[in-house]
Amino acid sequence: MKNLVVLSKSKAKDFQCDEPWICISIDSYDEHPRVSGVKRMGLLQCSFADIDYPMPEHGRCFDESDAHRIWDFLEKYWDREEIGTVMVHCQAGISRSAAVAAAIEKCLNERNPSHFWEGKFHPNMRVFSTLVDVFEGRKNDND
Repeated sequence: MKNLVVLSKSKAKDFQCDEPWICISIDSYDEHPRVSGVKRMGLLQCSFADIDYPMPEHGRCFDESDAHRIWDFLEKYWDREEIGTVMVHCQAGISRSAAVAAAIEKCLNERNPSHFWEGKFHPNMRVFSTLVDVFEGRKNDND
């Protein structure tokens, strides 16, 4: 089981970890922050807007290709025992990153992700449900 850390873009710049970690960086316009490389084993940069349905005037909507990129990245690192932390960030650290972390919690940590619907978090349901659906489809394809 991996530790999941959800941060805002500004806090991601200062993130430090005492163990090997990986990062999923989410931004709307490919303006990703510079995150520490100390003990970081992998970095995935994704660009999609915090919207629930296609609205071209507000940016690109999360889709299945994004979900596959995230699962491919995680598949590359997940079984490496030395990696204990996955840091996920977006602009505010509330919606997109919380949705990605909730999907990871459910699908890979196999734990109830309800804590990502409490407090400051408000997961983007399009991101969460697409990630879960794609994960289940990939799992069924491998069975």
